[in-house]
Amino acid sequence: MSESMKLFKRENGIYYVRISSQKRISLGTKDRREAEKLYREVKKQYHKGKLYILEGKKNIYLAEAIKDFLHYQSQVNTIKTAKRYKDSLNRFIEILGDKYLHKYTIKDIDFFKAERIKQVKKVSVNVDLRNIRAFFNKCLEWNYIQDTPTKKTKMCVVDKQLPAILSQDEIKKLFDVIDDETYKVLFACYVYTGRRRNEILNLSLKNIDMVNHRLKYYNQKKKYYNEIPIAEPLQKILYPYIENNKFKINGNPDKRIFKINPDTITHKFKKYFRMIDREDLKLHSLRHTFASHLVMANVPLKQIQELLDHSDISTTLVYAHVSKEYTKKVIEKLPY
Repeated sequence: MSESMKLFKRENGIYYVRISSQKRISLGTKDRREAEKLYREVKKQYHKGKLYILEGKKNIYLAEAIKDFLHYQSQVNTIKTAKRYKDSLNRFIEILGDKYLHKYTIKDIDFFKAERIKQVKKVSVNVDLRNIRAFFNKCLEWNYIQDTPTKKTKMCVVDKQLPAILSQDEIKKLFDVIDDETYKVLFACYVYTGRRRNEILNLSLKNIDMVNHRLKYYNQKKKYYNEIPIAEPLQKILYPYIENNKFKINGNPDKRIFKINPDTITHKFKKYFRMIDREDLKLHSLRHTFASHLVMANVPLKQIQELLDHSDISTTLVYAHVSKEYTKKVIEKLPY
């Protein structure tokens, strides 16, 4: 059978493995390099005798399927994403126990949902439900099961809360209270580019084009490099910092501009937010601030979507609501 095994791509762009003339399995990816890596893993598992991966196995226990799923996630996702799946699935097996995969029902999913609602916020329950649904969908692709108990799962209804943002005055206040030059530059990078924490921390000298004023960053979620213009306020802070610290930067093995532990940055900014009486803010609020101020400056939502790397414009639409709410609060402060 192994002689007939072949990697191929269908019209939908997704790669598959042909096991025989009548048997195919989806690798669930459109990326050629990722597909080739998974194809090698499939062949290795086949030679080990784990035929259920290729041909389906009805009598596989949940714990065994979770192990295979987490191994797969470790190959195709970041450590952080794989851990999220692991945490959700560990909670699932703790509440429902380990039994044959095909024995889990819609009622089991509802019971899990009800138990988790007693323990955590509905937002966290929805994270678990999405991860568990992804697990069962993958098991369906692998022919571990003939149907998935999560197909009718409904997410918890959550009251949408608008993300917290900084006003222009608060941005100035933060620049004043930050007493460390490196953190002042970091703050400018976050608030004037809207990038995520690690996208800024992974910046090296080669990512900064001071001639054409472009910043190149790596999107870990989508696995590609992208660019964003360097705004003039950021140029005035970032460029002198780079020039003054070039020797130090070049001395780093990885040549990163900021060599700081991510958690340290998060804790440090919590302290700065407290100093301006905005304990409701998080580091990610700086990304929300960037997007919301673009909306207030009448930048088209399509352009904001591209700047934020949002796949779906509905994700970007929340910032239109934020800017309306912000404007309302400003109007309410008028002295009459």
